[in-house]
Amino acid sequence: MALEGHLVRNLKKYAMLVIDISRFALKIKSIEKLELKVVEKIQVEFTIDDLEQSKIYKGVTVRTISSEEIGVQFESSDHYDRLGPYLLFHFT
Repeated sequence: MALEGHLVRNLKKYAMLVIDISRFALKIKSIEKLELKVVEKIQVEFTIDDLEQSKIYKGVTVRTISSEEIGVQFESSDHYDRLGPYLLFHFT
């Protein structure tokens, strides 16, 4: 899986890929060099690969940082947008 999107920090967008997704969190890879800190709150926006190519906008908290990947946790595990059905039907 690789869903294209942006990480938004201080009103600036940085290209990223979502490489893993669950109800609670994302594993992302920043395309651009970016200095993040664990527990920092940021926004992510990405397009899921459903029929409508739905845009998802979520607030997240940085939980882990490695040289290749960034683990972020959703501010809420309730997904009332298009992400809810996507997770339900794609990852059961």
